[in-house]
Formats: sequence, structure tokens, C-alpha cells
Amino acid sequence: MRPTDREVVRLAFSQVGYKAPGPGKKNKYAAWIDSHYPTFYNGKKNGADWCDVFVDFCVLYVARNAKDAEYVLCQPARSCGAGCKWSYQYYKSKHRNNSIPHYGDQIFLNVKKKDGSYKKCAHTGIVYKVDEKYVYYVAGNEGGGHGEVKKHKILKTSKSIYAFGRPRYK
Repeated sequence: MRPTDREVVRLAFSQVGYKAPGPGKKNKYAAWIDSHYPTFYNGKKNGADWCDVFVDFCVLYVARNAKDAEYVLCQPARSCGAGCKWSYQYYKSKHRNNSIPHYGDQIFLNVKKKDGSYKKCAHTGIVYKVDEKYVYYVAGNEGGGHGEVKKHKILKTSKSIYAFGRPRYK
């Protein structure tokens, strides 16, 4: 069953505060996808960079089947979708990329490097609110250590925003 945007955002919110385990251990999202849907990606995920895996998990968990999750995320079977750039390209190939945010969208972010330049399309999360000034989102693999799930807000005019992917929710 294709999930709704509300179901996916509700699940993402319920995960806020989860902290990934130490080195050499998978986060629970990669482990769950690998055990329940081992052919969802083009191979098993090690869980190191897991922001996109978190987004995919939220959609896949609510959908309860890979075919509907792939449709919603605009991804092919056995995709490279655990990578931000790949996920964005899948949305773009289906004309589901956008510069205007909406509730439930997948936000793609540029990450500022120490030298002041940006690594393009290097982080992602799920939009849960948009107002006149800000975009609010939930993302995994945030912060130091091995990362955790956190809520954020970002100015709509921020150079850190790369684009938005519009999932094909029910």
C-alpha cells in the first residue's frame, strides 16, 4: 500500500533521538532494510552514511512492500538510492524534483566544508513543515559520533538547500 505523507512524517518524528551504534555496527534502519527487503538496494548497506537510508526506511516501513516504496521514492528495483545524489537523480528522472518545498518532500542539502565551499547534495531528510521563512525537516545521521535522528529548521533562502524531491504518496 502506498503510504501517505502524514504516515511517513509521523514515523520520522517517532524516530527523533535515535542514536546509531558504534563503529562496525549497522544502524537499525540499514539492518531492518537488509533483513526485510534484501534486494531493495543494489547491495547491503554498511550504515556509515545513513541519512538517505533513514528516509527510505520511513517510506518502506509504512508501505510494507518494496514495489510501492520504490514507486513513492521514484527509485528502480535494486537501486543506488541509499546515496543522496542517486536519490535526487531518481526524482529528477521522473520530473519530481522541485525548488519549492512541501510537507512530506525529501529535502536535499549541500554540506559546508571546512574551507567554506559546499559539498553538493550530500545530506537529506523529510520536510515536516514549511512557513514563510523556514523549512523544517527530520534527518538521520546528524551530529557527531555515529549520528542520530534530529529535527531542524533552515531558512528557505539558505545556500545549504540543494533541492526537493516530491515523493508520489497516496
